[in-house]
Amino acid sequence: MQIHADFRALVPDPNTIAHDSSKTIISSKKLAIPEQEKLEFIVRFFFADEGSSDRDKEYTVHISPIRELRSEELQKYVDGQNMNYDSSVIIRALNIILAKFPSSTVSANPNQKIVNFGQNRFFIVEREASMELGQGLVAYRGYYSSVRPTLGKVLCNINVCMAAFFKPINLGVMLDQLWGGRGGGVQGGIQRKSFNGLKVATEYMGKRKKIVISGIGDKSAKNQTFFWDTENKMVSVEYFFKKQYNYVLKNPNWLCVWKPMRGGGKAYIPSECCHIIAGQVFKSFLTGEQTSNMLSVACRSPKMNAELITDQGLTILGHASNLTNATLRTFGITVSDTMEAIYARVLPAPQVKYKTSTAQIQNAGWNLRNVQFPQGGTLKNWAVMAIMDGGRSDFSSLDHLKSVVRLFVNMCKTSGMVIVDNEPRAWANAKLTQKDHQNDPMRDAARHIIDRQLTDMCDKSKPSKAGQSSIPNFLLVLLSSDDKNVYNHIKSLVDCKFGIPTVCCQSEKIQKEKGQPQYLGNIALKANLKTGGRNHELGGGDALGVLGTDSMVLGADVTHPTAKVSVKHTPSIAAVVASFENTYSLYPGGLSLQKSRQEMIQYLEDLVVARLKYYKANNPKKAFPQKIFYFRDGVSDGQFEQVNTEELPQIKAACQKVSAGDPSYNPKIVIVVCGKRHHTRFYPTDQNLTDGKGNCAPGTVVDRGVTSAFEHDFYLQAHVGLQGTARSAHYIVTHDEVGLNADSLQKLVHNLSYLFARATKAVSYVPPAYYADILCERGRCYLQNLLAGRSAYQDQFSDTSKGSGGKKGPGGKKGNGNQAEKEAARKEQEEHEAKMIMEEAQKMWGGGPKESVSRLMFYL
Repeated sequence: MQIHADFRALVPDPNTIAHDSSKTIISSKKLAIPEQEKLEFIVRFFFADEGSSDRDKEYTVHISPIRELRSEELQKYVDGQNMNYDSSVIIRALNIILAKFPSSTVSANPNQKIVNFGQNRFFIVEREASMELGQGLVAYRGYYSSVRPTLGKVLCNINVCMAAFFKPINLGVMLDQLWGGRGGGVQGGIQRKSFNGLKVATEYMGKRKKIVISGIGDKSAKNQTFFWDTENKMVSVEYFFKKQYNYVLKNPNWLCVWKPMRGGGKAYIPSECCHIIAGQVFKSFLTGEQTSNMLSVACRSPKMNAELITDQGLTILGHASNLTNATLRTFGITVSDTMEAIYARVLPAPQVKYKTSTAQIQNAGWNLRNVQFPQGGTLKNWAVMAIMDGGRSDFSSLDHLKSVVRLFVNMCKTSGMVIVDNEPRAWANAKLTQKDHQNDPMRDAARHIIDRQLTDMCDKSKPSKAGQSSIPNFLLVLLSSDDKNVYNHIKSLVDCKFGIPTVCCQSEKIQKEKGQPQYLGNIALKANLKTGGRNHELGGGDALGVLGTDSMVLGADVTHPTAKVSVKHTPSIAAVVASFENTYSLYPGGLSLQKSRQEMIQYLEDLVVARLKYYKANNPKKAFPQKIFYFRDGVSDGQFEQVNTEELPQIKAACQKVSAGDPSYNPKIVIVVCGKRHHTRFYPTDQNLTDGKGNCAPGTVVDRGVTSAFEHDFYLQAHVGLQGTARSAHYIVTHDEVGLNADSLQKLVHNLSYLFARATKAVSYVPPAYYADILCERGRCYLQNLLAGRSAYQDQFSDTSKGSGGKKGPGGKKGNGNQAEKEAARKEQEEHEAKMIMEEAQKMWGGGPKESVSRLMFYL
């Protein structure tokens, strides 16, 4: 970028400013710009390694003073003197200043560069340090940095992070390895949309040029054609490149990529001419194998994690004591190069009760040996379905299948379930068609077979008594593969079409003798919940003291479509679960669709009304709750107030609705936001207070040193980390009508963490919020086509991908037309497409989960 000379005169010392590469400049000195006025610069943009040309884009940049930020005001805020001060503005400014060093420093190693992703993550990109993930992706290590105002001080939160990056290789080679000449949408596990927006370098015009591709074409360079004005005929991309650029393709059967032309249409480029530029984050889903590889390279012991931060991270970020960070010095900022030592305490584990005994808890976990469920579910009028997907774990015969099912029944009986029917009333054997990623990427043929088999099975499941439903009360599904398309479709059918509580398990694992008792025990946990049972509860009198016997505990979350994968405008899904009995161990729930990517729950009132009615109908007192504890998952720091202003009124409205407007019914409400996607990590200084793997002991709670000056918040690590460095959950109280003290809330959240129904251990964050997250994932099963990028209407939508290729060939130009009219038409089209996608989603959704499953914890 060529900076105007006048701006250089305005800021002679570059260390006095920092910017966010967008709209904000922070200056340590007052710039010579009169108030209420602005300076205007013309900036020409070009890549330094390409040089300037007459095709450089020009931008008009206006700079105007906005406000002055004073550090004294921030100091008063963290000292607890000014509760109404908005610290977010100066914190953002500090983050921009701290980000300048890693964003602009040139590494002494020519093979290494620092790449920032967002405002807070900085990755070390070098070939020697890359870790292979497979299928054209590599992992790089980086560091997260964020300024946090806490009570009495301002801290810099630094953590190690990992991310997947595109490997800097020839794009054609990568696509050929993934899809071959077939160009399938999900072959190799990577979605086509994952390549949208990828930066590549081309050299077919005689010099290196960087471009951004908009997508992967459907055809090869040999078969992709367009009308070329010069020769007045249809030509292939292969032919055009040979004639126009004297470039003979080595692999004409490889796919083309495309980018939009200025006037509409597509410009096609052979993928073999494109080389992926290094340092680009892969923003889509990883495959199962890639996820496993990522976990193996990202998993580090707490000691190793801490040493990476102090040894390498501080250097990369510019905070090491042996470095000169001129920008920080100019702004008068210093960052300590030692970790903050804080006070913590460890809460004791609660008592976990079973039917006639209590669990022996060790390191926040226990086992099911010699215990029975406190309330056993009833196994009757049930069925079994075996999915035969051509794997080694397919059952060889019906007798083989029956022998395995008997093991399941015996485990259920041993665990305390009531077995009315020792054998299922109906059997189904669904032999699926062979996988065909090219012509049937979503496995529609397999889905049809499963649907037909379930329908036939329900017809065969004859009731034993007149008036009894032929629909089974419970279904055990044995899967011979881990194909997500198959699993999602089964869950969608059994929940929304048939209304059958279902447990799916892997045929391979249930047949394997090693670990079989434990696996069967885990299946029994799920089966008990889905047949009306309760798995375990807390003892010891006041384990959940603040709840008493008149509270309802709510959990809520929202899940959003995946960028670069899902169909645009795919709705977000909201989930709400709630307790209804005095052990607070059962949480049925409901789901709703809402506007795409909207975090606040649009129909929370309706969802809470349903939970309140269920509470009253099933609670021993047959009354509405007097206290409501609302645990909200998935909310970012800047949205806490929105929860209070947009969701709290809906909860109150629901209470009034169920009580027919009776003003005397006014339950006390507590709202706690649960955060788990933060970067705060705790490293124990006393090895006697660890979990044996170097992490803090389970039950560790931190409520000072790194917490807010004004908010009631704390960090709790209730669980034992399975791998690497354990992450505490962060709990923030945004509304409290009960008047909780810190001890009572921390004890409640900690003890609730031992009530996760499908585990025999404390979990990482409070179960109601965890359940809502899992229920959201179940809702995604119902919209799997849209979430995977497939819509019945997508060919009707207008975007830059529509067009013939243009009269000028792959690089042609067209007129721009009236911009205002185009924008109005675009907005109208967006609204139309959003409406169509919502209608399609509602059709897939049907009526949502049927009552026969929604009254249970069907989603576990």
